[in-house]
Amino acid sequence: MKEAEVVPVFNEFARQLDAYKAGTGRDTRLKARALGLLKTGRKAFERSSHPAHFTGSCFIVDPREGKTLLVHHRKLERWLQPGGHCDGVPDPFVVAWIEAYEETGLDEVIPWLPHSILDFDVLEVPAHLDVPAHLHYDVRYLFTADSFAPL
Repeated sequence: MKEAEVVPVFNEFARQLDAYKAGTGRDTRLKARALGLLKTGRKAFERSSHPAHFTGSCFIVDPREGKTLLVHHRKLERWLQPGGHCDGVPDPFVVAWIEAYEETGLDEVIPWLPHSILDFDVLEVPAHLDVPAHLHYDVRYLFTADSFAPL
């Protein structure tokens, strides 16, 4: 991908972060930290970037049934929303959508408000094998799916 092709996507994510309405003082501080990380450029979207990098995840809900889909993370031994590393893709929304399909096997996952950040948080990831402890700036979006669809 040429740099000229990346810039509009990078700018779109910057716009999403800027438009995110932080609810509390803590949210405002996290938003400021995320905007600071974004200023480091493309490396902010690489998993090899330490001490921090962006990840994308999503909450998949069925509003008719009042259900939320979570997946079990083997390494962390926790139930979490689908998501993952950006691996160079400068758009956590796209990453979240791809991960939603890959981690659940659903045939149809629909963005609730495309490219609108639902929430984000900074998560401490413990050291594992040859990867040092680091921070995930996890950007979260909202998707819908039919809870009766096979996983």
